[in-house]
Amino acid sequence: MTPIEWLDHTADAAFRASGESVDDVFCEAAHALSALMFKLDSPGGQTDISRRIDAFAPSLPELLVEWLSELLAQRELLQAVFTRFEVAISGDHVSGFHLEGRAFGETLDCVRHHPGAEVKGITLLGLEVRQDAGAWIAQVVVDV
Repeated sequence: MTPIEWLDHTADAAFRASGESVDDVFCEAAHALSALMFKLDSPGGQTDISRRIDAFAPSLPELLVEWLSELLAQRELLQAVFTRFEVAISGDHVSGFHLEGRAFGETLDCVRHHPGAEVKGITLLGLEVRQDAGAWIAQVVVDV
């Protein structure tokens, strides 16, 4: 299974990310979001920007929305392109879930970072985070 699969959607953009762990699938979803917003000439590039992100939510799907929404906000605030992610998720359905993450990237450079879709936000429509046959799957619809 490839880590990112682009899905057909009538008005917005949608993707399915997969990973071996819930942490991995959150990182892959962040990679998909970045790939949607920017076409990189040299993926991975520099990482002169590092941003810590903490998020809390009662469920994993809601935590994914918090994570991706905060990445969007930080991208806009810093005028950054994030290319590498680290995530550690803890908690459960009783006490809620906590994400400690870090996004690494570089300052937006219009010569190297070609704009893709203008992402307005992460929707709840079709949102899914689940474990299936040993792999973790996240499905996300993005408002563009």
